[in-house]
Amino acid sequence: MLDNYKRYIHGNTVIIPYGLVRIEDSAFRGCNCSRIEFPDKYYPEYIGWDAFALCGGLTNIRIPNSVTYIGKAAFSRCTGLTTVKISDSVSEIEDCVFEGCTGLTSIEIPNSVTRIGKSAFCNCTGLKSILIPDSVTIIEDGAFIGCTSLTSIEIPHSVTEIGKYAFAECSSLTCIKISNKATVIGRNAFYRAAISMP
Repeated sequence: MLDNYKRYIHGNTVIIPYGLVRIEDSAFRGCNCSRIEFPDKYYPEYIGWDAFALCGGLTNIRIPNSVTYIGKAAFSRCTGLTTVKISDSVSEIEDCVFEGCTGLTSIEIPNSVTRIGKSAFCNCTGLKSILIPDSVTIIEDGAFIGCTSLTSIEIPHSVTEIGKYAFAECSSLTCIKISNKATVIGRNAFYRAAISMP
């Protein structure tokens, strides 16, 4: 396990030690790091709640395929984060994971993901595009609320439920494609979005 141990921070780099299984809640919260270096093998499986929250200098991250769980708000308010590669072993994008990552411009969600959690990308104001795979079945409340640079999105046939305020306040969102498989579209799901629906 890895708790809040500053000995793993070398300059502006977090070096994850060989053989680590878990990065615990708030382990590196607010640290002044620009990159995370994972070992060549025996990657961690678990990244806890708030683990890297408020790491404003972090610019990109590649989450290794060994990681099966990323906790709530794990990378929230990492304002310098521009690119993310999510592990193919992750089945859910937890609540608030990338909330307030204003520098994030695009993200590709792997085919392993079935749920996008509440406020997962809330106020990612730089997010211009996102690819939602056909493995996703639910987009929860406020998942993309306040993504003011998002211009279009296609929701695959697999999605049956879109939560309340899911795309609210997406003021640049002009086009969205929703399949007829969606059985629930929540209250104010597209509130104040500049939207036309083909």
